[in-house]
Amino acid sequence: MKLAAKAAWVDFRNGSQGKDAAHTNMHAMRGEKQDGTTQTHAEARAGTSQVVSDAMKTGDTGLAVHAVEDLATPLHDGHVWNGVDGSFVKHVIGDIFPSTETVKNAFDNAVQVLQGQNPVQVPSPAQQQAQPQGPQAPGDSSCGTTS
Repeated sequence: MKLAAKAAWVDFRNGSQGKDAAHTNMHAMRGEKQDGTTQTHAEARAGTSQVVSDAMKTGDTGLAVHAVEDLATPLHDGHVWNGVDGSFVKHVIGDIFPSTETVKNAFDNAVQVLQGQNPVQVPSPAQQQAQPQGPQAPGDSSCGTTS
């Protein structure tokens, strides 16, 4: 199976669309922690960074590439995944029709993974305080892009 297919297939892995942090971090999104609260942006970034590092260590390049490409994709980084709800169509359209800048960022991130580097940057404590947490309204799984 080619790398692109392996990366795309992550969306169809068992449980991959779950709202829990373990699954949302695979898509560079915020999710529910075990105590029922929602991850902060920094917690989700750290979780995504860990997903990428673990995937690289175990040879799951498809997962590592998927996570870093999603990081660059609108409606992911810093935003909450509420599952397949009313915002799902908008989310999928953003994934299917990315901007030129999004494609470039996703490509650059994937190249770093293939070179053995984890491009996911976790905000410092000072950056965390200054950073908005993204939308939290129920049913809003819209997101912004990374730069």
